[in-house]
Amino acid sequence: MAKPEVFNGLRPTRRSVITGIFTAPLAVPPESSPSSSPSSSSPPPLPPAAGVAHYVAALLTNSAVYAFDSANAVDQGSYIGAYVQQKSLMVTLPNCPFTVFFRPDVDRSRDEVVVELGKMWSGTPAHVTTPYTFTVTKNGTQLFTQTIPYHWWWARWRWQSAPRPFVRTAASLIADKHFLPYTKAYLYGYRPWSTNYTYTPMGAAGQETFEVTPGDRRELGPLTLPQSDYILLGTPLAKSSMIAQAESSGTMPIHVRDENTGAWLDNQAHPYGGFINAGAPGFPIPNPSFPRLNDDWDHNCFGMETSHSPSLTYAPYLFTDDPYYLEELQAMALFNIIDENYHPPIQKLPGLVNPGETRGTA
Repeated sequence: MAKPEVFNGLRPTRRSVITGIFTAPLAVPPESSPSSSPSSSSPPPLPPAAGVAHYVAALLTNSAVYAFDSANAVDQGSYIGAYVQQKSLMVTLPNCPFTVFFRPDVDRSRDEVVVELGKMWSGTPAHVTTPYTFTVTKNGTQLFTQTIPYHWWWARWRWQSAPRPFVRTAASLIADKHFLPYTKAYLYGYRPWSTNYTYTPMGAAGQETFEVTPGDRRELGPLTLPQSDYILLGTPLAKSSMIAQAESSGTMPIHVRDENTGAWLDNQAHPYGGFINAGAPGFPIPNPSFPRLNDDWDHNCFGMETSHSPSLTYAPYLFTDDPYYLEELQAMALFNIIDENYHPPIQKLPGLVNPGETRGTA
């Protein structure tokens, strides 16, 4: 499988956080190290490359209107994969917790817009618990409009003009040792996948959102059950359910982006940061309390737990070469490191994974 390359200053952390996880690592060329200081200034905007369309997004909440203009974007460069080549234009606004990414394909055949909520160094962390409307124009013509029912802090969603096609087969990925050598020899009466999981922004696509729930969950294991079914049997509903659950990975509150670098938080530059900081020095990652609904936990929001988090996007990334799924893998890998910071300072393991339950990072 050809390795993805990085151009035009795109931070290596966009795809290199997880290079050690892949069966066959995806190497990236070295680039300048990200900022290690909360006071670092944002990179100056670079003009979009010639031929890139002009995008404007309007985000309307109950209390504010935000306008994101690609003319003011930071050009993060391009993802150049074996099959997908995609630009990334990042727009942030002062006193606004949202970040918008305009991501057209290099050949202009496809549009994508990503919306993230959460900032490391500015503002007060808060979930958006009431609907907002998001509208995007391209060269002055409306591209789409969508109403989002709620948006969790450190979560994200995307709109895409077309889903990525599958560009690799299960057989080729098994042959290349990206998947284990799965076989039909031991199905023991298993019936093909028949559930139609679907996704809408901030949806869970049939998953258990309270992740401390153990047991025989369909999304747990090296691959989820829909992924395994599609790899072995090619069941169409398994394929669509696999993609729906891959999209729902964005709903998980794990997308800790450093607005000063445009990359995921660098745990090597900030080795003692964590969501849970009880009993240890360091700094807490800004995070609001878990949302509540009708005097109970709001089960629309994922309650994350590293030992019971599913692998939703590894297989979809390999099948599609979609960099959005690669970013989801990176965000989940980072979450496993920064979930809590007790062990890094106490046991002098700066920037490393919690050694308490190694199954959580297997």
